[in-house]
Amino acid sequence: MNHPDSATDPRRKFWWRVVWASVAAVIIPPLLGLSGTVIGMVQAFSTLRQGGQADPNELAGNISVAMLTTLWGMVFSLISLLILIAAIIRLNTLPKPAPAPNPQASLEPPT
Repeated sequence: MNHPDSATDPRRKFWWRVVWASVAAVIIPPLLGLSGTVIGMVQAFSTLRQGGQADPNELAGNISVAMLTTLWGMVFSLISLLILIAAIIRLNTLPKPAPAPNPQASLEPPT
């Protein structure tokens, strides 16, 4: 979805694309990190379930995978949030486009 102002100025069009891409990059990585956490924890509990005794190193490895995916999802999301903030600030500092002429104004007689 483009903002109405983006049709007239290619810079505004570019920055609107950066805004939308950044919004997606803020939302998606934590979800991927959460899915990695779920997979890692399922593997950890699966290790515990097999035989009742688990190798602490294998269990720690599964939990490590779970925590690292969450960490990297949050790091990427925070970086994307900073890019989003910068893009919004840049978009707001660009000159505003001139308003479109009103076609009805030329048809009305001056008063």
